[in-house]
Amino acid sequence: MDIDLKNLNPATRFFYNKTEWVELRVLPKAIMRKMYNEQAVTKREFHKNKRHEYISLKNPGQIDDDAIDYQIFAWNTVDSDGNEIACTRENKLLLYNGAPPFEKLVSEGLATLTEAEKNDAKEETENL
Repeated sequence: MDIDLKNLNPATRFFYNKTEWVELRVLPKAIMRKMYNEQAVTKREFHKNKRHEYISLKNPGQIDDDAIDYQIFAWNTVDSDGNEIACTRENKLLLYNGAPPFEKLVSEGLATLTEAEKNDAKEETENL
């Protein structure tokens, strides 16, 4: 396993034509947990003189948005007029949620990365 301590989670480039691409990266559990913890709130209620606690999310959709923003690292893409589209959080969410071909490219790319990560882990344990 090659580990770059300066870039622990490098992005992988996926091309969708000869010049346009998107770079994606896997969402590590630690970062997902941090996103969840930032949104989690413990609620307490009393029913029939018994205290009940449960976890609620301040804004449930925020975690999904944060995940997409993290996983889409960079891109080189243009609009229908040939103007470059800036890779901002706002544009990432706009394209992912509003352009089915883009969402499909990202979802398939992330599935490929996840599968590759599983296969790498499996090969490493087999080589022990």
